[in-house]
Amino acid sequence: MLMSILANAASWVPTVQQTFNEFVFKILPALDTNINWLAIISGFVFFFFVVWALWDSAKHVEEAENQRPSITVKPVLFDDIWYLEVTNNGEKGVFTAQVSVFNKPDLDPKYQEIGPKYHALWGNSNTNESIIFNGQTDIIRLAAITYTNDNKYFEIRGYDTVKKSPYSIRRIEYDDFKKFANEQIVQVIISASPRLKEGAFVKEYNISLRGMTESAAKKRLSAPDSYMFGERDDKETILTRLSQFIPDGEAIRDKCYNQKTKVPEQEATDWAEEVAKYLDTLGNHYRPSFFNSEGLGTAKIPPMYSSEHQRVALFISYRLMRIQQYLEELRGK
Repeated sequence: MLMSILANAASWVPTVQQTFNEFVFKILPALDTNINWLAIISGFVFFFFVVWALWDSAKHVEEAENQRPSITVKPVLFDDIWYLEVTNNGEKGVFTAQVSVFNKPDLDPKYQEIGPKYHALWGNSNTNESIIFNGQTDIIRLAAITYTNDNKYFEIRGYDTVKKSPYSIRRIEYDDFKKFANEQIVQVIISASPRLKEGAFVKEYNISLRGMTESAAKKRLSAPDSYMFGERDDKETILTRLSQFIPDGEAIRDKCYNQKTKVPEQEATDWAEEVAKYLDTLGNHYRPSFFNSEGLGTAKIPPMYSSEHQRVALFISYRLMRIQQYLEELRGK
């Protein structure tokens, strides 16, 4: 049916063109009727259509960007609780955060990470997630002074997504913390769905009995001078950028665990391609490595009855494992 209509339309073109040229010749005798006026005008119409389409597309992209969450973060110590005050200045978002604890620089010149990253504990929900609307604020609880019957502690807390409860990451007797450690350094990565307008939030903070401040120290990595990523970016920049991809990937993977919802396949594809494009800037051989699961071992995901959800969850899990491998190599572990 469609081919028939197109064929008929094509057969009308010479007639329309001849009629148009005769009209122009009668109205404007000075014009040369040998010129294909229909083609010229069609070209102008096509040009303006393309310009309009590009403008409309740019407008929609701008509108989409304006509909993303956007945050400001303020470190606070109040009533023996160290926390980050997170205010959403954009559209509603579902927020998550990951935290790493580091040795104090003057205690360890390699400035190594203590243990794996963990899920941050949000104040309003008391879980690893927080829904924050425009103009609203929630807090990320990082540390607190806690008590038992016979002692007092400085304690860093997070959220256990398996047991679904808050738990202690590190606990130091208060007197020891005051005398010896007296400061902890944490790196906080905040992400959201939809993604933050400014990209993943990554900052380091000094936690001490005096308060909490943004760290001004440049992170010192234990990676060797010659490392796998070449020299286009410094080690710290690459480490930070690769780490920013992890929370978004984990959020997409976690969506797969809710098998009553639509499979987030397009989100997974877009996320993986975004990571691959960054890896392309570091070298042509990283993209094939990123999309290859060889040598990574077995990805650990919960049992799933939906094969499509399971497939996407595994796809994301292996990509996350590869990023972690890159980070370990970068750190020189």
